[in-house]
Amino acid sequence: MYLVTGGAGFIGSNLVKYLCNKGEKVVVCDYKSSFNNNNYIQKKDIFDLIEPNSLIDFLEKKNKFKAIIHLGANSSTTETNGDLIWKQNILSSMKIWNWCLKNNTRLIYASSAATYGQGEHGFLDNDTIDYLNSLKPLNLYGWTK
Repeated sequence: MYLVTGGAGFIGSNLVKYLCNKGEKVVVCDYKSSFNNNNYIQKKDIFDLIEPNSLIDFLEKKNKFKAIIHLGANSSTTETNGDLIWKQNILSSMKIWNWCLKNNTRLIYASSAATYGQGEHGFLDNDTIDYLNSLKPLNLYGWTK
């Protein structure tokens, strides 16, 4: 069984559809209101649907996943509430990571090119402190990813 956060979004719903077509059971973490006729999956196709504010409680009751694929985030590039985006994009990701560590579950995390800003320092997979400090994301979303 897989858990896909952000599973009702464009990338997430395509991934969920792929996994379901391969016969995998998939739990989607996303808002129920995100499911509409534009999704590539329907609620009936998935094993379960968990709202983001219930995810950690759900995980504490369930501890067998092949992997958690963490695509979900507040992706608003115009969000100005730093506390909100910090809670949604950093603290919730840390809670998922801690759960995966505790339960020996693989975590696949999707970042974003928004971390690079305008790209004046390149688009490198360089995790040195100097390089990371040179990046200038253009908004709070980019900063939290």
